[in-house]
Amino acid sequence: MGLNACLLEKETIGWGASGRNGGQVIPGLKELPEAVIEHFGQEMGKKVIVSVSFSSPYSIDDSESLMESILLSENIDLLSPQLYQNGNESAPSFDDPTTPWSTWAKSNILIAPSIVDATQYPIAQKWFSENCGINLAGFIQWNNLPPTPPPPPTPGFDVNVTIQNNTQYNIVVAGKGEGNNPTGDFIAPGAPYTWKSVENSNHNLYFNTPESPFPSTPYLSGGVSFGPTSGVYVDRGWMSDQSISMIAVVNNVTFTQTENGGDQILSWNQFEQGGDISLTFNNQ
Repeated sequence: MGLNACLLEKETIGWGASGRNGGQVIPGLKELPEAVIEHFGQEMGKKVIVSVSFSSPYSIDDSESLMESILLSENIDLLSPQLYQNGNESAPSFDDPTTPWSTWAKSNILIAPSIVDATQYPIAQKWFSENCGINLAGFIQWNNLPPTPPPPPTPGFDVNVTIQNNTQYNIVVAGKGEGNNPTGDFIAPGAPYTWKSVENSNHNLYFNTPESPFPSTPYLSGGVSFGPTSGVYVDRGWMSDQSISMIAVVNNVTFTQTENGGDQILSWNQFEQGGDISLTFNNQ
């Protein structure tokens, strides 16, 4: 007979984990791992992997107690905390754990976090080792596609990029070296930084304190990209306290960002021959 149903979704369709992950422990079932193993078994050498949103199952009342029982289970082979939300983050997130990461350190189960791509694994290794004494057993990659190589240079394409850092953070520019790796250089507080590019490219901007330099988890991750796909796109990065603003000027067109959400400043047909990109980051 079927049902005449109406779906109400606060965000876009598929916003929750059910729309992005191939398999998950659904909070609505709330069966403990022991009950699942007793029912299904581990025949044919199958291993049991439990993945959760960050440090605990998402949006259930007894999340912490459920996570503690999972951490003590003898029937789980691998735990995989999901260290991203949208799948387009430039760095893993360890913030605001419902179950403290120190509780994870007491578990005997191997831990292999779920991250966006392999470039984030050294950051995760360093963070878990230094903050929890946990040696990771590997990782699970969300992005199942290899990085798309940049299109060939456009004849006559010439871009001058200037970044003025008026914050208390060091800014590491990724994507200027081989692949999308940081060059090792950073823009110190109060310093300007300029480079010239003749290629279409994408650059991540990592904000770190001097006491916690990259590749430690950045306080803020922004970016600037220019090419046929994006035109000229800039994004300060997502922040909860909106304490940093960005003023972007591209060929005399200005975009000011004081809230979450980047913008395409120019389309590609307005930037095919390149030009000047200026980014200024201020405390607000």
